Amino acid sequence: MKKLLFPLFLLLVFLASCSSKKEIPVLNEDTVTLSTEFFGASVYYVYGYSFEQSKKVTVSFPDTRQVADIVPSRLQQPDGSVIGAQFSTMGNNPNGFNLKGSFSTLQEATDFYHSLTTVEDTTWNNPTDMLAPFQVYVFKTYKENFVKFMVTNVNIVNTGTPSENYVEIEITYFIQRDGSPNV
Repeated sequence: MKKLLFPLFLLLVFLASCSSKKEIPVLNEDTVTLSTEFFGASVYYVYGYSFEQSKKVTVSFPDTRQVADIVPSRLQQPDGSVIGAQFSTMGNNPNGFNLKGSFSTLQEATDFYHSLTTVEDTTWNNPTDMLAPFQVYVFKTYKENFVKFMVTNVNIVNTGTPSENYVEIEITYFIQRDGSPNV
C-alpha cells in the first residue's frame, strides 16, 4: 500500500502544478492602438490603457472607478464634428503628461524617443494637448512609475456621421517599473 501512495502523491503534485491558466506577461514596452470610439448601449464606455498592467481596460461613464493610466477622448467642434483626440488620466492619478517634443518625421521622433533616458523633475499636465503623430511624452502613473511614449499615428475614422466619427491613436511606450526616472 505504501508503494502505491508515493507514486500517487507524485502524480497529484504534477497535476496540481499544471495549470490551464496561462499567465499573460506584463510588458515593459509595447505598441498599442487606442480609440475614442464609444461602445455599449445604455452605459457607454471606451477602452483606456493601463501601463501598469500592460492591457486595455474598460472605462465606463459616468462610473470611472476602473484603473486606467490613460483614457482617450475625442475633441469636437461646436457642430459636433471630430477634429482630434487627447489623453487624460483617471481621478486616482494626481500626475499627468509632459510633452517633451513634437517632430516632423517618424525618424526624428524615434531618435529622440530612444535618446530620452531620464525623466527630469517636470510640470505635469492633464489632459494632453491635441495628439499628433511624432509627439513624445513622459507620463507618471498612479503607482509613481515613469513612462515615455511616442505617438506614431493618429487617424480620424469616418463613420458617415460627423458627430459619431472617432479617433484611433497608436503609441509606442516604455515603462520603468522600479519608480526610478530612468526610461
